[in-house]
Amino acid sequence: CLSTLLKQVEKEQKLKMNAELHARLAQINPHFLYNTLDMINWMAAGKGNVEVSQMAARLARLFRISVRKGSSFITLPEELEHARAYAEIQQARFEDRFRYTVRIDARYLSCYVPKIIIQPFIENAIVHGFDPSMSQTAEVSVSSQTVDANTFQLIVEDNGKGMQPSHDKHTRKKDSLYVSGTGGYGILNVNERIRTYLGAEYGAELLARESGGVRVVITLPYIDSPDKLEQFNKLVATRDRTGGRNT
Repeated sequence: CLSTLLKQVEKEQKLKMNAELHARLAQINPHFLYNTLDMINWMAAGKGNVEVSQMAARLARLFRISVRKGSSFITLPEELEHARAYAEIQQARFEDRFRYTVRIDARYLSCYVPKIIIQPFIENAIVHGFDPSMSQTAEVSVSSQTVDANTFQLIVEDNGKGMQPSHDKHTRKKDSLYVSGTGGYGILNVNERIRTYLGAEYGAELLARESGGVRVVITLPYIDSPDKLEQFNKLVATRDRTGGRNT
């Protein structure tokens, strides 16, 4: 009915505004940030401090994608570059106690995805999944798998302590998109953004691994060109206006 449709549209608009607000908060004076990091990089390199130079370069790569204005979508290689920059910063921090691997089927490297959908899960694994007392090396891997000709999944896995029920009623969600100790926002925001931009059949799901740790399954449509992305967005917008009915 019209009332239900209006409520759905209002809800999705709020989600988009929320996501855009937080994106804008991350865009505080990006040119100053870039210039400062570039200056740190060159100063460190000039004095032979390779580690500081590399760290500044990684941080610049991380923020270059994070604060980029324009489309909410980027290519999968750009998304993977953003995630790797974050992982490399953490590797510099933890040295040989943290391992990060990526195995993505080449067919998906031309796809467009909502930006910053991988890094929050890597961060969650490092901050909340790994215990300093762990005897084994902390590991996070990113891989892909095919669902069908039009759908694929990105898989983010870790070998940490796994999901634990939250006792905070404000972070407890029916879809279990939380891990104990998180504020829930970063992970939930990824799922909400994917569903808002691409449709309810897509999104992120957290699962407990039998061997320990967490397995994140991010389901996405196969969109391998700007034209297909535009067509897909129009299709989703039309479906939203008609309440899911075919037109």
